Amino acid sequence: MSAPNTKATIPQPRDGALGEWDKLAGPGAARWENAGTLGFAAAGAIAAPALVRRQNPGANPIELAVAAAVGADVGGGAWCNETPSCKRWYHRDGSRRLGRIGFAALHLYPFLVEATSGRGDWRAAAASYASLLASAAILELAPRDKRRSVAGGLYTVWLAGTSIVAPAPSGYAWLPPLLGFKLLVGHGTPRGPLDALRRRRRGFRRG
Repeated sequence: MSAPNTKATIPQPRDGALGEWDKLAGPGAARWENAGTLGFAAAGAIAAPALVRRQNPGANPIELAVAAAVGADVGGGAWCNETPSCKRWYHRDGSRRLGRIGFAALHLYPFLVEATSGRGDWRAAAASYASLLASAAILELAPRDKRRSVAGGLYTVWLAGTSIVAPAPSGYAWLPPLLGFKLLVGHGTPRGPLDALRRRRRGFRRG
């Protein structure tokens, strides 16, 4: 029996602004997937500046605004990149390893928070960023069916190593775990536990 044509079964992005959302969250995302993404993004936007201000009462408005934006992205992204629709899109037939590594490379947050927090430890930022990017590249070399386990190992080693060698600035302890989870466990793997939820919901609808 021939293999299924996955290209034909994957929804394509819609036109206009909604299409741009589809390219981020995955075309055909269910309501619960989008609700989770937006909900966690909102929670991150609120919690991140609150945590920064708690540790640094003198934080200026620019730092707090950047913290809110970063918190929204890594909070919403940690959920979004675990959803079946997002994984289906970024790991579809024809998708490229360099594209996924490039996505990880866009996350320059270690440098951004060093700049806005005023700490300016560029060596720590470079170590955190370069090791995360290297982990994303190594993950792409793993067999597809083993990638989830490899991602968990890389995430654990990277997070532990970063906390010792390149800890985040005061008030940003939330950033490494969320960023690493989003890019390695989420974006870097083709399937996750939420796939079972999607299949179960489809079964309920059929019943």
